[in-house]
Amino acid sequence: MALSSGASADDLRIGMANAPTLDPRFLWLGANMSYNMHLYCTLLRADEDGKLQPDLAIGWAPWGDSAWRFTLRPGVTFHDGPPFTADDVVFTIRRVPNIPSPYTPYIATVTEVVRIDDRTVELRTSRPNPILPRQIAGLMMVSQRAVEGRQTGDFNTGVAAIGTGPYRFGSFVDRSRVTMRANPAYFDTRPEWQKVEFRVVPNDAARTATLPAGDVDLIEGVQPRDAATLAQRPNVAVHVGTPSRVMFFGVNLGGVNAPALRSANVNIDPLAHPLVRQAMSLALNRAGMVRSLIGGYGEPASQIATPGMVGYLDDVRPDAFDLQQARRLMTQAGYADGFSTSLMCTNDRYVADAESCQAISQMLARIGIRVAVEAVPGTVYFGRVRAGNNPQPLFLGGWSNSQGDVLATLAAMYHSYDRARGLGSANRTGWADETADQSIRDAQLESDEARRIALETDAFRRGTENRMFIPLFTSPPILASRTGIVYRPGTAGSSELTLAVKAHPQH
Repeated sequence: MALSSGASADDLRIGMANAPTLDPRFLWLGANMSYNMHLYCTLLRADEDGKLQPDLAIGWAPWGDSAWRFTLRPGVTFHDGPPFTADDVVFTIRRVPNIPSPYTPYIATVTEVVRIDDRTVELRTSRPNPILPRQIAGLMMVSQRAVEGRQTGDFNTGVAAIGTGPYRFGSFVDRSRVTMRANPAYFDTRPEWQKVEFRVVPNDAARTATLPAGDVDLIEGVQPRDAATLAQRPNVAVHVGTPSRVMFFGVNLGGVNAPALRSANVNIDPLAHPLVRQAMSLALNRAGMVRSLIGGYGEPASQIATPGMVGYLDDVRPDAFDLQQARRLMTQAGYADGFSTSLMCTNDRYVADAESCQAISQMLARIGIRVAVEAVPGTVYFGRVRAGNNPQPLFLGGWSNSQGDVLATLAAMYHSYDRARGLGSANRTGWADETADQSIRDAQLESDEARRIALETDAFRRGTENRMFIPLFTSPPILASRTGIVYRPGTAGSSELTLAVKAHPQH
Protein backbone atom coordinates (compact mmCIF):
# COMPACT_ATOMS: atom_id res chain seq x y z
CA MET A 1 0.00 0.00 0.00
CA ALA A 2 1.75 3.13 -1.16
CA LEU A 3 1.29 6.57 0.32
CA SER A 4 -0.80 8.81 -1.88
CA SER A 5 1.10 11.45 -3.80
CA GLY A 6 -0.06 14.19 -1.41
CA ALA A 7 1.57 12.67 1.68
CA SER A 8 5.16 12.81 2.90
CA ALA A 9 6.96 10.06 4.77
CA ASP A 10 7.01 12.47 7.72
CA ASP A 11 3.21 12.85 7.64
CA LEU A 12 0.63 10.74 9.40
CA ARG A 13 -3.00 10.64 8.28
CA ILE A 14 -5.50 9.23 10.78
CA GLY A 15 -9.11 8.24 10.10
CA MET A 16 -11.17 9.27 13.13
CA ALA A 17 -14.68 8.23 14.15
CA ASN A 18 -15.83 11.45 15.81
CA ALA A 19 -15.66 15.14 15.04
CA PRO A 20 -13.88 17.20 17.70
CA THR A 21 -14.02 20.45 19.51
CA LEU A 22 -10.57 21.76 20.32
CA ASP A 23 -11.71 23.31 23.59
CA PRO A 24 -10.37 20.73 26.06
CA ARG A 25 -12.95 21.60 28.71
CA PHE A 26 -16.09 21.74 26.61
CA LEU A 27 -16.85 18.02 26.44
CA TRP A 28 -14.89 15.48 28.47
CA LEU A 29 -15.08 12.48 26.15
CA GLY A 30 -12.35 10.18 24.88
CA ALA A 31 -13.05 11.33 21.33
CA ASN A 32 -12.15 14.92 22.23
CA MET A 33 -9.25 13.92 24.45
CA SER A 34 -7.64 12.11 21.51
CA TYR A 35 -7.42 15.37 19.59
CA ASN A 36 -6.68 17.69 22.47
CA MET A 37 -3.87 15.71 24.07
CA HIS A 38 -1.81 16.54 20.99
CA LEU A 39 -2.19 20.26 21.69
CA TYR A 40 -2.25 20.55 25.48
CA CYS A 41 -0.37 19.13 28.43
CA THR A 42 -1.50 18.36 31.98
CA LEU A 43 0.13 19.01 35.32
CA LEU A 44 0.50 15.28 35.93
CA ARG A 45 -0.09 12.21 33.82
CA ALA A 46 -0.63 8.54 34.60
CA ASP A 47 1.90 6.09 33.17
CA GLU A 48 1.12 2.63 31.79
CA ASP A 49 0.94 1.25 35.34
CA GLY A 50 -1.44 4.00 36.47
CA LYS A 51 1.24 5.80 38.53
CA LEU A 52 1.39 9.58 38.45
CA GLN A 53 4.32 11.11 36.60
CA PRO A 54 5.45 14.72 36.07
CA ASP A 55 4.21 16.61 33.04
CA LEU A 56 3.89 20.39 33.42
CA ALA A 57 4.38 19.96 37.17
CA ILE A 58 7.63 18.41 38.36
CA GLY A 59 6.73 18.33 42.04
CA TRP A 60 3.59 18.13 44.17
CA ALA A 61 2.96 17.74 47.89
CA PRO A 62 0.24 18.38 50.47
CA TRP A 63 0.46 21.81 52.09
CA GLY A 64 -1.10 21.78 55.51
CA ASP A 65 -4.32 19.84 56.01
CA SER A 66 -6.39 21.22 53.13
CA ALA A 67 -4.14 22.26 50.26
CA TRP A 68 -1.71 20.92 47.66
CA ARG A 69 1.22 22.77 46.15
CA PHE A 70 2.50 22.10 42.63
CA THR A 71 5.92 23.11 41.35
CA LEU A 72 5.87 23.83 37.63
CA ARG A 73 8.42 22.76 35.06
CA PRO A 74 10.77 25.62 34.12
CA GLY A 75 11.35 26.76 30.57
CA VAL A 76 8.04 25.59 29.08
CA THR A 77 6.56 27.86 26.43
CA PHE A 78 3.22 27.97 24.66
CA HIS A 79 3.02 27.35 20.93
CA ASP A 80 2.99 31.11 20.26
CA GLY A 81 6.04 31.80 22.42
CA PRO A 82 5.02 33.14 25.89
CA PRO A 83 6.10 31.12 28.94
CA PHE A 84 3.78 28.78 30.80
CA THR A 85 3.31 30.07 34.37
CA ALA A 86 1.19 29.62 37.47
CA ASP A 87 -1.22 32.24 36.11
CA ASP A 88 -2.23 29.81 33.35
CA VAL A 89 -2.90 27.06 35.90
CA VAL A 90 -5.06 29.38 37.98
CA PHE A 91 -6.99 30.50 34.90
CA THR A 92 -7.49 26.93 33.61
CA ILE A 93 -8.86 25.56 36.87
CA ARG A 94 -11.12 28.54 37.49
CA ARG A 95 -12.51 28.16 33.97
CA VAL A 96 -13.72 24.56 34.46
CA PRO A 97 -17.06 25.24 36.24
CA ASN A 98 -17.97 28.02 33.80
CA ILE A 99 -18.48 25.77 30.77
CA PRO A 100 -20.48 22.53 30.25
CA SER A 101 -17.69 20.21 31.35
CA PRO A 102 -18.24 16.97 33.28
CA TYR A 103 -14.74 17.46 34.70
CA THR A 104 -16.28 19.69 37.36
CA PRO A 105 -16.73 16.87 39.94
CA TYR A 106 -12.98 16.26 39.96
CA ILE A 107 -12.32 19.75 41.32
CA ALA A 108 -15.42 19.86 43.53
CA THR A 109 -13.29 20.15 46.69
CA VAL A 110 -11.17 23.00 45.32
CA THR A 111 -12.23 26.28 46.91
CA GLU A 112 -9.35 28.50 45.82
CA VAL A 113 -6.49 28.41 43.33
CA VAL A 114 -3.59 30.64 44.39
CA ARG A 115 -0.51 31.76 42.50
CA ILE A 116 2.43 31.66 44.92
CA ASP A 117 5.00 32.65 42.32
CA ASP A 118 5.57 32.03 38.61
CA ARG A 119 6.43 28.38 39.19
CA THR A 120 4.30 27.53 42.21
CA VAL A 121 0.53 27.17 42.48
CA GLU A 122 -1.55 26.14 45.47
CA LEU A 123 -4.93 24.41 45.33
CA ARG A 124 -6.86 24.92 48.55
CA THR A 125 -9.68 22.54 49.34
CA SER A 126 -12.80 22.50 51.47
CA ARG A 127 -11.48 19.44 53.29
CA PRO A 128 -8.42 17.18 53.22
CA ASN A 129 -8.27 15.57 49.79
CA PRO A 130 -5.42 13.04 49.49
CA ILE A 131 -6.37 12.06 45.91
CA LEU A 132 -6.50 15.55 44.40
CA PRO A 133 -3.34 15.04 42.28
CA ARG A 134 -4.93 12.01 40.64
CA GLN A 135 -8.24 13.82 40.18
CA ILE A 136 -6.64 16.66 38.22
CA ALA A 137 -4.22 14.47 36.24
CA GLY A 138 -6.34 14.76 33.11
CA LEU A 139 -6.95 18.51 33.30
CA MET A 140 -5.32 20.09 30.23
CA MET A 141 -3.74 23.49 30.71
CA VAL A 142 -4.64 26.38 28.40
CA SER A 143 -3.10 29.81 27.86
CA GLN A 144 -4.76 32.60 29.82
CA ARG A 145 -3.52 35.15 27.30
CA ALA A 146 -5.02 33.22 24.35
CA VAL A 147 -8.27 32.02 25.95
CA GLU A 148 -9.48 34.77 28.29
CA GLY A 149 -12.58 36.38 26.82
CA ARG A 150 -12.82 33.75 24.08
CA GLN A 151 -15.60 31.29 23.30
CA THR A 152 -15.41 27.59 22.46
CA GLY A 153 -15.71 28.39 18.76
CA ASP A 154 -12.46 30.35 18.96
CA PHE A 155 -10.59 27.13 19.66
CA ASN A 156 -11.77 25.60 16.41
CA THR A 157 -10.48 28.59 14.47
CA GLY A 158 -7.10 28.17 16.12
CA VAL A 159 -7.19 31.56 17.86
CA ALA A 160 -7.50 29.97 21.31
CA ALA A 161 -6.17 26.46 20.58
CA ILE A 162 -2.71 27.27 21.93
CA GLY A 163 -1.13 24.82 24.32
CA THR A 164 2.25 23.40 25.29
CA GLY A 165 1.79 19.98 23.70
CA PRO A 166 3.81 18.06 21.11
CA TYR A 167 1.73 19.46 18.24
CA ARG A 168 0.51 22.92 17.22
CA PHE A 169 -2.76 23.85 15.57
CA GLY A 170 -2.67 23.77 11.77
CA SER A 171 -6.19 23.94 10.39
CA PHE A 172 -9.77 22.96 11.17
CA VAL A 173 -12.12 22.39 8.22
CA ASP A 174 -15.86 21.94 8.86
CA ARG A 175 -15.25 19.51 11.75
CA SER A 176 -14.24 16.96 9.11
CA ARG A 177 -10.50 17.56 8.82
CA VAL A 178 -7.97 18.79 11.37
CA THR A 179 -4.26 19.24 10.82
CA MET A 180 -1.52 19.73 13.37
CA ARG A 181 2.21 20.31 13.02
CA ALA A 182 5.07 19.22 15.26
CA ASN A 183 6.02 21.66 18.00
CA PRO A 184 9.80 22.22 17.74
CA ALA A 185 9.85 23.72 21.25
CA TYR A 186 8.14 20.75 22.95
CA PHE A 187 9.85 20.08 26.29
CA ASP A 188 9.62 16.28 26.12
CA THR A 189 10.45 13.74 23.38
CA ARG A 190 10.03 15.46 20.02
CA PRO A 191 7.30 14.12 17.73
CA GLU A 192 8.34 11.67 15.01
CA TRP A 193 5.65 12.92 12.62
CA GLN A 194 6.05 16.46 11.34
CA LYS A 195 2.43 16.77 10.27
CA VAL A 196 -0.65 14.91 11.46
CA GLU A 197 -3.91 15.09 9.57
CA PHE A 198 -7.10 13.83 11.17
CA ARG A 199 -9.87 12.92 8.74
CA VAL A 200 -13.29 12.48 10.33
CA VAL A 201 -15.18 9.52 8.86
CA PRO A 202 -18.06 8.62 11.23
CA ASN A 203 -19.34 5.63 9.24
CA ASP A 204 -17.47 2.49 10.30
CA ALA A 205 -17.49 0.83 6.89
CA ALA A 206 -16.41 3.99 5.11
CA ARG A 207 -13.62 4.63 7.60
CA THR A 208 -12.39 1.05 7.28
CA ALA A 209 -12.34 1.39 3.50
CA THR A 210 -10.06 4.44 3.63
CA LEU A 211 -7.12 2.36 4.86
CA PRO A 212 -6.74 -0.20 2.05
CA ALA A 213 -7.54 2.59 -0.41
CA GLY A 214 -4.43 4.43 0.77
CA ASP A 215 -6.33 7.54 1.83
CA VAL A 216 -5.08 7.30 5.43
CA ASP A 217 -2.24 5.58 7.27
CA LEU A 218 -4.08 4.67 10.48
CA ILE A 219 -7.73 4.25 11.51
CA GLU A 220 -9.35 4.06 14.90
CA GLY A 221 -12.62 2.43 15.94
CA VAL A 222 -12.19 -0.73 13.88
CA GLN A 223 -15.23 -2.89 14.42
CA PRO A 224 -14.42 -6.45 15.53
CA ARG A 225 -16.23 -7.84 12.49
CA ASP A 226 -13.80 -5.95 10.27
CA ALA A 227 -10.61 -6.62 12.23
CA ALA A 228 -10.20 -10.22 11.06
CA THR A 229 -10.74 -9.20 7.43
CA LEU A 230 -8.21 -6.39 7.65
CA ALA A 231 -5.69 -8.67 9.34
CA GLN A 232 -5.71 -10.90 6.25
CA ARG A 233 -4.55 -8.09 3.99
CA PRO A 234 -0.81 -8.21 3.33
CA ASN A 235 -0.29 -4.45 3.71
CA VAL A 236 -2.37 -3.90 6.86
CA ALA A 237 -1.53 -4.36 10.54
CA VAL A 238 -4.21 -4.62 13.25
CA HIS A 239 -3.48 -3.25 16.72
CA VAL A 240 -5.55 -4.30 19.76
CA GLY A 241 -5.33 -2.39 23.03
CA THR A 242 -5.91 -3.52 26.59
CA PRO A 243 -9.64 -3.56 27.42
CA SER A 244 -10.50 -0.62 29.63
CA ARG A 245 -14.14 -0.01 28.68
CA VAL A 246 -16.99 -2.02 30.14
CA MET A 247 -20.28 -2.20 28.26
CA PHE A 248 -23.39 -2.49 30.42
CA PHE A 249 -27.04 -1.69 30.54
CA GLY A 250 -28.38 0.43 33.34
CA VAL A 251 -31.63 -0.08 35.21
CA ASN A 252 -33.56 3.02 36.25
CA LEU A 253 -34.50 2.73 39.93
CA GLY A 254 -35.93 6.22 40.13
CA GLY A 255 -39.52 5.05 39.83
CA VAL A 256 -40.36 7.50 37.05
CA ASN A 257 -41.82 4.69 34.97
CA ALA A 258 -43.61 2.85 37.73
CA PRO A 259 -47.19 3.59 36.57
CA ALA A 260 -46.54 2.13 33.13
CA LEU A 261 -44.86 -0.93 34.55
CA ARG A 262 -47.06 -1.86 37.47
CA SER A 263 -48.16 -5.47 37.54
CA ALA A 264 -51.68 -6.45 38.43
CA ASN A 265 -50.27 -8.66 41.17
CA VAL A 266 -47.38 -6.59 42.48
CA ASN A 267 -47.92 -2.87 42.83
CA ILE A 268 -44.29 -1.79 42.40
CA ASP A 269 -42.01 -1.00 39.53
CA PRO A 270 -40.69 -4.44 38.52
CA LEU A 271 -37.27 -2.99 37.76
CA ALA A 272 -37.02 -1.95 41.42
CA HIS A 273 -37.25 -5.60 42.49
CA PRO A 274 -33.76 -7.03 43.14
CA LEU A 275 -34.82 -10.51 42.03
CA VAL A 276 -35.94 -9.11 38.67
CA ARG A 277 -32.57 -7.48 38.13
CA GLN A 278 -30.80 -10.69 39.09
CA ALA A 279 -33.02 -12.61 36.67
CA MET A 280 -32.20 -10.15 33.90
CA SER A 281 -28.51 -10.68 34.49
CA LEU A 282 -28.83 -14.46 34.51
CA ALA A 283 -30.72 -14.33 31.20
CA LEU A 284 -27.70 -12.86 29.40
CA ASN A 285 -25.38 -15.12 27.45
CA ARG A 286 -22.32 -12.93 27.81
CA ALA A 287 -19.92 -15.40 26.24
CA GLY A 288 -22.22 -15.61 23.23
CA MET A 289 -22.30 -11.82 22.98
CA VAL A 290 -18.51 -11.66 22.99
CA ARG A 291 -18.34 -14.24 20.19
CA SER A 292 -21.13 -12.92 17.99
CA LEU A 293 -21.04 -9.16 18.62
CA ILE A 294 -17.37 -8.34 19.10
CA GLY A 295 -15.68 -11.23 17.32
CA GLY A 296 -14.04 -12.67 20.42
CA TYR A 297 -12.28 -9.42 21.30
CA GLY A 298 -12.94 -8.75 24.97
CA GLU A 299 -14.30 -10.83 27.85
CA PRO A 300 -17.60 -11.25 29.74
CA ALA A 301 -17.71 -8.56 32.42
CA SER A 302 -18.51 -9.01 36.09
CA GLN A 303 -18.37 -5.37 37.20
CA ILE A 304 -17.88 -1.83 35.94
CA ALA A 305 -14.11 -2.12 36.18
CA THR A 306 -11.34 -4.09 34.53
CA PRO A 307 -8.70 -6.36 36.12
CA GLY A 308 -5.70 -4.54 37.53
CA MET A 309 -7.66 -1.45 38.47
CA VAL A 310 -7.38 -0.33 42.09
CA GLY A 311 -10.54 -1.54 43.85
CA TYR A 312 -11.33 -4.27 41.31
CA LEU A 313 -13.27 -7.13 42.95
CA ASP A 314 -11.13 -10.16 42.14
CA ASP A 315 -13.58 -12.60 43.71
CA VAL A 316 -16.60 -11.48 41.65
CA ARG A 317 -17.37 -13.47 38.50
CA PRO A 318 -19.85 -12.70 35.71
CA ASP A 319 -23.33 -14.01 36.46
CA ALA A 320 -23.74 -17.41 34.84
CA PHE A 321 -26.11 -17.84 31.91
CA ASP A 322 -29.01 -19.74 33.50
CA LEU A 323 -32.47 -19.33 31.97
CA GLN A 324 -34.17 -21.78 34.32
CA GLN A 325 -32.97 -19.97 37.42
CA ALA A 326 -33.85 -16.63 35.83
CA ARG A 327 -37.43 -17.79 35.22
CA ARG A 328 -37.69 -19.08 38.80
CA LEU A 329 -36.58 -15.69 40.11
CA MET A 330 -39.15 -13.91 37.92
CA THR A 331 -41.89 -16.14 39.36
CA GLN A 332 -40.61 -15.62 42.89
CA ALA A 333 -40.70 -11.86 42.36
CA GLY A 334 -44.32 -12.04 41.18
CA TYR A 335 -43.66 -11.58 37.45
CA ALA A 336 -44.14 -15.06 36.04
CA ASP A 337 -45.89 -13.50 33.03
CA GLY A 338 -43.20 -10.85 32.64
CA PHE A 339 -43.80 -7.22 31.73
CA SER A 340 -43.06 -4.69 29.01
CA THR A 341 -40.40 -2.00 29.12
CA SER A 342 -38.02 -0.11 26.83
CA LEU A 343 -34.28 0.15 26.27
CA MET A 344 -32.53 3.20 24.83
CA CYS A 345 -29.12 2.93 23.25
CA THR A 346 -26.78 4.72 20.90
CA ASN A 347 -26.19 3.54 17.37
CA ASP A 348 -22.92 5.38 16.76
CA ARG A 349 -21.06 5.71 20.06
CA TYR A 350 -19.86 2.31 21.30
CA VAL A 351 -18.69 -0.89 19.70
CA ALA A 352 -21.70 -2.95 18.58
CA ASP A 353 -24.02 -0.69 20.56
CA ALA A 354 -27.27 -1.08 18.58
CA GLU A 355 -26.53 -4.77 18.02
CA SER A 356 -26.01 -5.25 21.76
CA CYS A 357 -29.41 -3.74 22.49
CA GLN A 358 -31.11 -6.08 20.04
CA ALA A 359 -29.34 -9.05 21.62
CA ILE A 360 -30.39 -7.93 25.11
CA SER A 361 -33.99 -7.60 23.95
CA GLN A 362 -34.00 -11.12 22.51
CA MET A 363 -32.42 -12.64 25.61
CA LEU A 364 -34.78 -10.91 28.04
CA ALA A 365 -37.75 -12.02 25.96
CA ARG A 366 -36.93 -15.61 26.98
CA ILE A 367 -37.89 -14.78 30.57
CA GLY A 368 -41.00 -12.80 29.64
CA ILE A 369 -39.55 -9.28 29.62
CA ARG A 370 -40.69 -7.61 26.41
CA VAL A 371 -38.23 -4.86 25.52
CA ALA A 372 -38.82 -2.17 22.91
CA VAL A 373 -35.42 -0.98 21.66
CA GLU A 374 -34.84 2.62 20.62
CA ALA A 375 -31.44 3.21 19.01
CA VAL A 376 -30.50 6.86 18.43
CA PRO A 377 -27.37 8.88 17.64
CA GLY A 378 -25.19 9.77 20.60
CA THR A 379 -26.08 13.45 20.27
CA VAL A 380 -29.71 12.54 20.93
CA TYR A 381 -29.02 9.84 23.52
CA PHE A 382 -26.96 11.97 25.91
CA GLY A 383 -29.62 14.66 25.85
CA ARG A 384 -32.28 12.17 26.91
CA VAL A 385 -30.38 9.97 29.37
CA ARG A 386 -29.18 12.40 32.02
CA ALA A 387 -28.03 11.99 35.59
CA GLY A 388 -30.69 13.33 37.91
CA ASN A 389 -33.27 13.45 35.10
CA ASN A 390 -33.52 10.15 33.25
CA PRO A 391 -36.94 8.93 32.08
CA GLN A 392 -35.57 5.83 30.32
CA PRO A 393 -36.34 2.51 32.11
CA LEU A 394 -33.28 0.76 30.65
CA PHE A 395 -30.31 2.29 28.87
CA LEU A 396 -27.11 1.00 27.31
CA GLY A 397 -23.82 2.50 28.41
CA GLY A 398 -20.08 2.14 28.28
CA TRP A 399 -17.60 3.24 30.94
CA SER A 400 -13.84 3.67 30.74
CA ASN A 401 -11.86 4.80 33.77
CA SER A 402 -8.69 6.65 32.78
CA GLN A 403 -7.61 7.19 36.41
CA GLY A 404 -7.05 3.49 37.08
CA ASP A 405 -8.89 3.62 40.42
CA VAL A 406 -12.47 2.52 41.10
CA LEU A 407 -12.96 5.56 43.32
CA ALA A 408 -13.36 7.75 40.22
CA THR A 409 -16.12 5.45 38.97
CA LEU A 410 -17.80 5.39 42.36
CA ALA A 411 -17.85 9.16 42.67
CA ALA A 412 -19.38 9.58 39.22
CA MET A 413 -21.69 6.58 38.82
CA TYR A 414 -22.47 5.06 42.22
CA HIS A 415 -22.82 7.98 44.58
CA SER A 416 -26.35 9.39 44.66
CA TYR A 417 -26.85 12.39 42.41
CA ASP A 418 -25.59 15.35 44.43
CA ARG A 419 -25.00 18.40 42.30
CA ALA A 420 -23.88 20.53 45.23
CA ARG A 421 -21.05 18.13 46.06
CA GLY A 422 -20.27 17.37 42.44
CA LEU A 423 -20.99 13.67 43.01
CA GLY A 424 -23.11 11.23 41.03
CA SER A 425 -22.58 13.17 37.79
CA ALA A 426 -23.00 9.95 35.77
CA ASN A 427 -25.56 8.24 38.04
CA ARG A 428 -28.41 7.75 35.57
CA THR A 429 -30.02 4.93 37.57
CA GLY A 430 -31.34 6.93 40.50
CA TRP A 431 -29.65 4.52 42.93
CA ALA A 432 -29.08 6.07 46.35
CA ASP A 433 -27.51 4.14 49.20
CA GLU A 434 -26.52 6.08 52.32
CA THR A 435 -23.92 3.52 53.38
CA ALA A 436 -22.25 3.49 49.97
CA ASP A 437 -22.42 7.28 49.75
CA GLN A 438 -20.68 7.66 53.09
CA SER A 439 -17.99 5.11 52.18
CA ILE A 440 -17.30 6.96 48.92
CA ARG A 441 -17.02 10.33 50.66
CA ASP A 442 -14.85 8.85 53.41
CA ALA A 443 -12.58 7.24 50.82
CA GLN A 444 -12.09 10.62 49.17
CA LEU A 445 -10.83 11.96 52.52
CA GLU A 446 -8.72 8.98 53.56
CA SER A 447 -4.96 9.46 53.28
CA ASP A 448 -4.09 5.91 54.35
CA GLU A 449 -4.12 3.90 51.11
CA ALA A 450 -5.15 0.58 52.65
CA ARG A 451 -8.09 2.14 54.48
CA ARG A 452 -9.09 4.10 51.39
CA ILE A 453 -9.12 0.97 49.23
CA ALA A 454 -11.16 -0.88 51.88
CA LEU A 455 -13.76 1.90 51.88
CA GLU A 456 -14.10 2.07 48.11
CA THR A 457 -14.15 -1.72 47.80
CA ASP A 458 -17.03 -1.87 50.27
CA ALA A 459 -19.03 0.71 48.32
CA PHE A 460 -18.21 -0.92 44.99
CA ARG A 461 -19.31 -4.34 46.25
CA ARG A 462 -22.64 -2.94 47.48
CA GLY A 463 -23.30 -1.36 44.12
CA THR A 464 -22.18 -4.39 42.12
CA GLU A 465 -24.40 -6.73 44.13
CA ASN A 466 -27.35 -4.37 43.67
CA ARG A 467 -27.14 -4.81 39.86
CA MET A 468 -28.47 -1.41 38.86
CA PHE A 469 -25.65 -1.64 36.32
CA ILE A 470 -25.67 -5.01 34.59
CA PRO A 471 -22.24 -5.60 33.03
CA LEU A 472 -22.02 -7.16 29.58
CA PHE A 473 -18.44 -7.36 28.30
CA THR A 474 -15.15 -5.53 28.15
CA SER A 475 -14.37 -3.81 24.88
CA PRO A 476 -10.77 -3.23 23.76
CA PRO A 477 -9.86 -0.47 21.31
CA ILE A 478 -8.96 -1.83 17.87
CA LEU A 479 -6.98 0.18 15.35
CA ALA A 480 -5.43 -0.69 12.00
CA SER A 481 -2.59 0.83 10.04
CA ARG A 482 -0.60 0.33 6.89
CA THR A 483 2.44 -1.85 7.37
CA GLY A 484 5.47 0.19 8.23
CA ILE A 485 3.75 1.71 11.26
CA VAL A 486 4.08 0.27 14.74
CA TYR A 487 1.25 1.41 17.00
CA ARG A 488 1.33 0.85 20.77
CA PRO A 489 -2.17 1.43 22.18
CA GLY A 490 -1.01 1.40 25.79
CA THR A 491 -2.86 0.09 28.80
CA ALA A 492 -5.62 1.17 31.17
CA GLY A 493 -7.69 4.19 30.17
CA SER A 494 -5.01 5.58 27.85
CA SER A 495 -5.50 2.66 25.47
CA GLU A 496 -8.70 4.26 24.18
CA LEU A 497 -6.98 7.48 23.12
CA THR A 498 -5.84 7.63 19.51
CA LEU A 499 -2.56 9.53 19.63
CA ALA A 500 0.05 10.19 16.96
CA VAL A 501 2.78 9.75 19.58
CA LYS A 502 1.78 6.10 19.90
CA ALA A 503 2.46 5.52 16.19
CA HIS A 504 6.06 4.94 15.18
CA PRO A 505 7.53 4.54 11.70
CA GLN A 506 9.11 1.11 11.34
CA HIS A 507 12.74 1.49 10.32
